[in-house]
Amino acid sequence: GTTPTTAEKPASGFSFGTTPTTAVTSNTNSVNKQEKSSILPDNDTENENDMKSTVTKADDDVDWDTAYESKKIRYYLHNEKKEWKSFDKGPMKLQTQKADAKNKRLLLRDESMGKVRLNVMINDTKFTKKLSSTAGKPTRYFILFNALRTEEKGMEQIMLQCKGEDHADLLDKLNEMGGNK
Repeated sequence: GTTPTTAEKPASGFSFGTTPTTAVTSNTNSVNKQEKSSILPDNDTENENDMKSTVTKADDDVDWDTAYESKKIRYYLHNEKKEWKSFDKGPMKLQTQKADAKNKRLLLRDESMGKVRLNVMINDTKFTKKLSSTAGKPTRYFILFNALRTEEKGMEQIMLQCKGEDHADLLDKLNEMGGNK
């Protein structure tokens, strides 16, 4: 038999004051831990084992109080051509850090795997609404803001799409948590 080894989770651009989790890898794997992590997206901060579960809870959620939840939010980013590109949709939480209530974040997971797709601090952030209507189609509701997803890319404009009935409440809560109320 082989002896499993533990590898520390690499530090990400964000640190919420939690101790790193470890992943167990076997010496018999044809691809080692370093090679596996290099093929994952840059914004993937979840433990590899979480990818197998459809219901996951981030280890760092225990350090955060949830102030608002929404079942299905879609988010968009500008691509290289400065056009909006849809990235993912899923449940979203607005959270306040228990240790320091000044720290607030927006956390969005994909709906199929529960994997973190967007995790940004929203302190001192201005949120604006945008409506999109086309003749014969229902109005679409968006919220725009700037946030730092990774230090390499710097500030990016992000757009959230939500249901019309949730739009006003979500916008109010975002502006309240971002310090704009």
